[in-house]
Amino acid sequence: MFKKTLLLLGVMALATPAMATELTNPFYTPNKGHVASVTSLEASRYQDKDKSGYNGRQYDKVLSEALSYGVTDEISVDAAISNTWMRQAPKMGISEVNKEDTNIDWVLGGTYTYGTGPVKMQGKLAYGQKESWSHENGGAYKYVKADAKAGYDFGVVLPYVQASWEMPLWASHDGADKPIYLVRGAAYKQWCNKLATDLGIAYTHFEGSEVSTWTVDAEVSYFLTPDWTLGMYGNYAFDGRSKDRGTVYAEKIGLRLRTQF
Repeated sequence: MFKKTLLLLGVMALATPAMATELTNPFYTPNKGHVASVTSLEASRYQDKDKSGYNGRQYDKVLSEALSYGVTDEISVDAAISNTWMRQAPKMGISEVNKEDTNIDWVLGGTYTYGTGPVKMQGKLAYGQKESWSHENGGAYKYVKADAKAGYDFGVVLPYVQASWEMPLWASHDGADKPIYLVRGAAYKQWCNKLATDLGIAYTHFEGSEVSTWTVDAEVSYFLTPDWTLGMYGNYAFDGRSKDRGTVYAEKIGLRLRTQF
């Protein structure tokens, strides 16, 4: 079951007006010739249990770095790398604790953003590998992912919707060969030219493992300068259902540093 955990936790993943860079805007893309950097440090917990007494838990700490280069003002090439420190708590009465601290995951892709007026649209396409999957499966989890967003900027608030589709590649065991779907609604707003918030609610369905979750998420960011922001973010799965295990719980909290140069 824990081989599916990394997928759930990974899924279970403000602008100031007159500023040239809106680093925390959900439709942000670096300008041509510029590089955007997002450094994140997060901790998360996943738990699934049922009436038979099964109570599996996993705790992860993840350090990640994401870079985007503006090919044009609308198009960027993107790359990200992360390391996961994993701890699995005792389950089914077994006292062993499994730890992993060399789990390198990476993603390569591209982004296209449209919207010089109030209508905003963005599309992403990426290929990724999760080496943190390897210790239980004898190989990395490999996938392609497509993501789309659309929103309308009313000036005081920017509501938007998001949908993503993730398809595993070259996998054929234990539900790892089926797609993952996510739909999300959110609202983004800047406050007092210094603070920014992004609040959302999402539904995720893992077709292979037949796990479905409802998750609320939030991020609050502070503009240190027009080109640097520091934010705190988190999410909580308040309604998770697993066909095999019953009830699923998950939460995440983290810090995020953004810049453009």
